[in-house]
Amino acid sequence: MKKIFIAGLIAVVVIVEAVMLAGCVEKNQVDVEQVRNYADPITANIILAMNEDKYAKYSEHFDQTMKNAIPDAVFNETNVVIKSKIGDYVSNEFGKAERKDQYTIVYYKA
Repeated sequence: MKKIFIAGLIAVVVIVEAVMLAGCVEKNQVDVEQVRNYADPITANIILAMNEDKYAKYSEHFDQTMKNAIPDAVFNETNVVIKSKIGDYVSNEFGKAERKDQYTIVYYKA
């Protein structure tokens, strides 16, 4: 359950970025290298920001819709729960990338 929650948070952020670049790949196909070129650094930034309790860094790549969905207070509350249950971020591992409707979903194990 813990991994799913973290993966969900990461997936939400990556989805926003993926929507902006969705026109770069053919329908229903994922160019994993291209996706990882933008998703890997964003994912690392988000998780490191969670370690550092820095909302500004965490939400750096969010559009206004994402900032409204995950405001500073929600970030702080969620981050406390994550850290208390599983601790700080140590590393991540790319899982897979897939297309679903108009979204590219990227999975990581962290």
